[in-house]
Amino acid sequence: MADIRCGDCKETFEIESVEYSADYDCPYCGKNVHFTSELDHWVKKVHCEEINPDFVLLKRVRNDRLDGIIMALCFIVFGGFMLLAWMFIITIPLGIFLIKGGIEMLFSESTTRETHSVYDESNSRIVYFEYENGELINSSQTKIKVEPRCKIISYRYWSGGGDSGNSVLSVFITQKNRPVIPACSHESTAKEFAQYLGISYENKGDFGTKGVPDESNEWVKW
Repeated sequence: MADIRCGDCKETFEIESVEYSADYDCPYCGKNVHFTSELDHWVKKVHCEEINPDFVLLKRVRNDRLDGIIMALCFIVFGGFMLLAWMFIITIPLGIFLIKGGIEMLFSESTTRETHSVYDESNSRIVYFEYENGELINSSQTKIKVEPRCKIISYRYWSGGGDSGNSVLSVFITQKNRPVIPACSHESTAKEFAQYLGISYENKGDFGTKGVPDESNEWVKW
């Protein structure tokens, strides 16, 4: 439990947790009060470049604008073919529907999604957070305790079946209680992070469509 103060009536009331950002209704005046956790305060400063993280494990920015344009053009073209097939009455409304949907999609707003994973040495934690169109939508932290016996292990495997799958990078930091799984961009980043922490690094290779071998459980044992 913790106390926060309403910005309107200036009264203080209790909230359940300070670990998560949330909106509360003031029990005195009924106004909405937004509470921002310590983690989210820190994350926003990192995002605004007021704080430089000690090590960047992942920084990815994706915009769905190009995918949206391609999909919209496909809808419009397919809808046009539907209209040309006028001899089938059902294709006319379907074609109009597809063209209308394609035009709306073509002029719709794009979504920019940012994914970050950084190491905060002063608090011994790896912080993961996501932004969508400039708004923080997700944040989490994982405490780590770096000891000489710790090591970072990485490997790749094929997720899915056949050509429909994709290559997945798995990275683990071995810890006494349980291994930590940080979001990491490349094998080279994992190796550099191990050097930064002063611990050993092992790359187990790429297992492709064969799948991860059974002995992989032994790799992360303390």
